[in-house]
Amino acid sequence: MDFITLFLCMLCFKHVTAKDDILSVILSELHDLRNGQLECKEQLQELNDMKAELISLEEKVEMLQQQNRELNAKLEHENNEHNQKFDTNQSTNDDNIEDQRSKEMENTQPKEIMPEKIQKRLFPADGRVAFTAGVSVPDLVNLGVHHTVIFDKVISNFGSAYHPHSGIFLAPVKGVYVFSVNLMVNSRHAQYLQIVVDGTLITDMYAGALGVDDSISTMRQWIIEVNKGSEVWIRTSGQGEVHGHMHSGFSGFLLFETE
Repeated sequence: MDFITLFLCMLCFKHVTAKDDILSVILSELHDLRNGQLECKEQLQELNDMKAELISLEEKVEMLQQQNRELNAKLEHENNEHNQKFDTNQSTNDDNIEDQRSKEMENTQPKEIMPEKIQKRLFPADGRVAFTAGVSVPDLVNLGVHHTVIFDKVISNFGSAYHPHSGIFLAPVKGVYVFSVNLMVNSRHAQYLQIVVDGTLITDMYAGALGVDDSISTMRQWIIEVNKGSEVWIRTSGQGEVHGHMHSGFSGFLLFETE
């Protein structure tokens, strides 16, 4: 009898213990579900916050786009005004430039010359004036500074205004003359020449064969108004030499007489 009672007690204990284990599992799962629910609520709140922030950002973007459209419209308006002012100023400047050019053309238009004056200028009373002369010797060497170049060989000398012994041209009348010089230098040499009127330097010319295995020739021409009795000659700028054999020459003629 005691054995049976003990056995029944053991069965009851095991049954109660099994129920307690099931209850513990159920409570644990409920606890996990509650925690999961809380996490879902937190995530849902975060999503709502992000949604609100996104809406706020969209509103800010829309506002910035509106401001950008307004700025672009303002900028376009200002550009249009600037272009209109520029076009107006450019048109005014063009008109002023055209007026200035017209005035300059009027000032530079040649004045009418009477036939009798043309006849006087083309045929001065003391005859036609023209000359050409050259350096006949092989070379003019050891030339110093401002040394007068003597073009000793005369080819033509209408009016006898060029003096081959001194190398000086003496203007017989006041007028506009055309002068030209041909300068040749030997290989490995260079030389500057100057045209001078009454001792005043007008301009210079240069021929250079430095670093060249051949002679070099240069030609220059000038149109100069000189007074009656003025002296015109060619001189060196610095020391050097001039190649001759008629390869270097000096020419001139009266273009027209002036008053």
